[in-house]
Parts: sequence; structure tokens; C-alpha cells
Amino acid sequence: MGTRSLTRVKNEDGQTILTLYRQMDGYPEGHGKELVDFLDGMVITNGISLGAKPAKSANGMECLAAQLVAHFKTGVGGFYIYPDTADDQEYNYLIEMINGELTLTYEGHNEHGTLLPKIPSNKKIVEFLYPTVITYGVYTDNNVWRKIEMIEQTEDYITGIDLNDGRKFKKFLIERIVGGKSKIFTVNK
Repeated sequence: MGTRSLTRVKNEDGQTILTLYRQMDGYPEGHGKELVDFLDGMVITNGISLGAKPAKSANGMECLAAQLVAHFKTGVGGFYIYPDTADDQEYNYLIEMINGELTLTYEGHNEHGTLLPKIPSNKKIVEFLYPTVITYGVYTDNNVWRKIEMIEQTEDYITGIDLNDGRKFKKFLIERIVGGKSKIFTVNK
């Protein structure tokens, strides 16, 4: 069974203008990362310039919503447009402008976080010893050092970019860290 998600886009007036349902891979390491890749560097404008344009731009949030659908909906199934009254799913994402800045937040499975804006260039890098994952929820006895460009740390998870594994977006369960919270080492501050 898939991990279902909803992605809502709000316009500048706070109205939901798009509710996009995704049937599978809706978790932050899947759909969340894909949303970050799509939105990162996006410039929201008011009008279309005839001169030089940013590489990624949208003429308002309505234009961004249309681009989002065009980006993800590539064939039959998988993604659907739902009414804005649709019930929440396992993970729910919200794209909106806050104080002139494009933001992406999520919540689901008793967790929540901000994926955009990203942490500034003075990102916090942490290291810890973590068991190797064979498949979701199945760990080996082989522990490896992880170097993470941290995006967020909650009570239960560290979310960030795994610098030891092709810069993949990952979430690590703190209770699985060898030695627990006391063994999370900050490389830079």
C-alpha cells in the first residue's frame, strides 16, 4: 500500500488554490524531497518580464500551482486534483508565501517540519553512528558513521541531507543512533 499525501498551494490571500493528491511515496524523503527539488530557487514574480528571467520563476502562486501539476502529472494515475475540502492524508504539505518568502511545510505521523526555506549556507553539520538499513524498518548490526547537513531536529528525528550517501534527503530515528542523543556530534556551528 502506498504512502498517500496531499499538497496544498495557497495564494497570496491565503486561499487554497490547489490540492494535489499523491497515491504513493508521500513521505518527506520521497514527495517532500521532490517538492524541495522543484521549488528550490523558484522566484515568485508579479508580472512577466520581457528581459532576463530567473531560471525558475512563476507569475504568482496560481502560475506556480499550474507548474506543479505539469511537473508531477506525467501520465495516468498517481496524482489527482482534489477539492480543497479533501480530508488530510498520511502526509500533508503546504506551499505558501510568508513575508515574501516561498515556504514548504509538512505534517504527518505525529511529526511536522519546514522543508523550505532551507537552512542558510552556515548549515549545521552533525555526525553520528547509525545502523545500516536493509529495508524500511529493518536494520543490520553493521554501524556506519553518518555525516548529515541538518535541516531539522525534532524530539524523535534528525532530518537532513546525508553527505555520506550521494546527498540523499533522509530522516534518522534518534532512538536508533548508537549511544542516543549524547552521541550526536556537531562538526560546525
